[in-house]
Amino acid sequence: MSDVNLTDVFVDYVCDTKWEDLDDVTIDRVKCRLIDSFGVLAIGHTSPDTDATVALLQKAGGAEESTIATYGSKIPMAQAAFANSILMRSYDFECIDAEALNDDEGNTAAHISGTTVPAALAVAEALHASGKDLMLALILGDDVTTRALCSTGFSVHDCFDGNGTANILGSTVAAGKLLGLDKEEMKGAFSLGINQMSGTMQNVFEKKITFKVPIALSARAGVFAAQLATCGFGPCLNDSMNGPRGMFQMFYSNPTPEKMLTNLGTRFYADAVIKPWPACRATHASIDATLQACAGKTFTADEIEAVELHVAPGIKSFVGQGFVFGMDKSYQGAFSIDFLCATAILRGNVTPLYEQPEYMTDPAIGAILEKLTIFDDLPKAGDVSPAECVIKLADGTELRARVDMALGDYKQTRLSRDEVLAKYYANIEFSGKVSKENADKIVEVIDHLEDLEDIADLMALIA
Repeated sequence: MSDVNLTDVFVDYVCDTKWEDLDDVTIDRVKCRLIDSFGVLAIGHTSPDTDATVALLQKAGGAEESTIATYGSKIPMAQAAFANSILMRSYDFECIDAEALNDDEGNTAAHISGTTVPAALAVAEALHASGKDLMLALILGDDVTTRALCSTGFSVHDCFDGNGTANILGSTVAAGKLLGLDKEEMKGAFSLGINQMSGTMQNVFEKKITFKVPIALSARAGVFAAQLATCGFGPCLNDSMNGPRGMFQMFYSNPTPEKMLTNLGTRFYADAVIKPWPACRATHASIDATLQACAGKTFTADEIEAVELHVAPGIKSFVGQGFVFGMDKSYQGAFSIDFLCATAILRGNVTPLYEQPEYMTDPAIGAILEKLTIFDDLPKAGDVSPAECVIKLADGTELRARVDMALGDYKQTRLSRDEVLAKYYANIEFSGKVSKENADKIVEVIDHLEDLEDIADLMALIA
């Protein structure tokens, strides 16, 4: 790779790729991700921190360019990208995982759409871009970010958060493509984006609300980088991605940059998973196993003798550190296997509603938690982390289920369109901010997005 300027390769790729280069499967997939994203956007306002965040951005003022979803007001496009990214990340419910570039490899932990969708929507609305323009920009942004993350060697146990580093490539690409940057400007935008990368994984380990910040700063930074590049902001770095002290050297200890070129121009990669549950993906196999063990029934602590959750060692140290009963923030529950599985046992599902304070502090949850133990004794099956749930009932019955790949993976356990729509409409209903009529129109518009002349018309439906 020493003789290949990776940034130049991707500048050419992004600037030269046209709508006609896209295949039907890629277009259908981006539409599906957009429908899911609009549902997740709709519920973001119910997180207790978002009102204050939005109020701060509204107070700052500026050009009325792009809509803050469900709040209705318009603010500068880079700020709107930040705001809507915060909304999308609120319940950890947005699309996830960088799709493996080779079929014999596992996905890479990532949250791509939470950056690229808000960034692309904000710029497209401000420019009154078409549906085709939006989808092309978004597909390219998703593809570049996926390729980068799969080539970084990223682990959730690293220091830097991939959402705050490689994600900036995606928002920069999407914004730059919509703004019509030429190749020199696009290369400059890459340089400007990489200079804004940061974010710590410690946010997640401590279950702090700052877990939302890296992904949102990436959305804003990419838009700002593309805007600044249009001003002719100085000479750009020679290879900001893979050159000396470039992205790969700065943030990743064992990268394989050459992997970024895999199937370039012939396959467009993206998020691999549409989430069925509002929780960290590392908890999903445990949730799935618990629901399967319960087989459609619910149980109270009085009916249970003990609950065992068996997971891989890296999973327990990441999201199985122990939920302290009395925690009442949704993100504290979303990163806690024990809370989520206790909820699945008691409620028969895991939804944003059950991550509200009154449900999280219900003594009935606390009683089940007292009987629940997590064991880190399941070996990983290749790149997949399995989970097993064993529920020992007071009457001597034992309920057991094991899951190797949780629901939602595009290649192995894909949600059907009906399941994606069910999730979308459930989120719309929980939001209480978007009418059923507008919800139906959003789906209809996205299904025929190539015919839409102005993305502002779509954003008006979630204003």
